[in-house]
Amino acid sequence: MISAAFQPAFATAAETAAAVRRKQISASELMQETLRRIDRHNPALNAVVWQDREAALARARQADEVLARGGAAGAIGAAAPKTRKTARP
Repeated sequence: MISAAFQPAFATAAETAAAVRRKQISASELMQETLRRIDRHNPALNAVVWQDREAALARARQADEVLARGGAAGAIGAAAPKTRKTARP
């Protein structure tokens, strides 16, 4: 469950990593929230053109498992693999 004090949409990467380590949010919850935000905003923005949701969710679950065993899952442990659309000259 996401802590009421932590707002992932407005947090920096460092704040997000700390929240995951403090268990204010799990890596899986963070990834699910990220995917919901992509679904909500990407139709208008068209910023995310490729996603591997299954891999992203699997990586988040792995990070949660590592953290549950007391290990370190990296900076965030659940960075969404995606490619940004860029304009070509």
